[in-house]
Amino acid sequence: MQINSYNADPQISFVQSCEALGHAGLLCVIGQVRTGEHGKVPPTISHQYLLAWSNVERQSVAAGMSSDHPARANIFLSGRSLIAQSVGLRHVVLGDRCPAITIILAAFMTSRGCLRWRL
Repeated sequence: MQINSYNADPQISFVQSCEALGHAGLLCVIGQVRTGEHGKVPPTISHQYLLAWSNVERQSVAAGMSSDHPARANIFLSGRSLIAQSVGLRHVVLGDRCPAITIILAAFMTSRGCLRWRL
């Protein structure tokens, strides 16, 4: 599968549109934070972010796919103060993969973060 990412405004730090060509299947994953090793949601946004992405990877493998070609992701954050940290973590997790990203500020979430992703 070939993913083409487009960004009409290069000053924006995320891809604004994404095109998938030649794909054989589509997998939709809800990558929300699971509980960690001790049965609790991790206390920091960075740990929650990594745990949510590991869930996406585990679900992809279970479906016989890889997480190498994400086309779209919604990231729910509890406040604007987490956006910069989210951008840094997103680059750590995704590397040069560029799915279309929507960041949703969700006032109903606790200040601890509790990320939820939809891919």
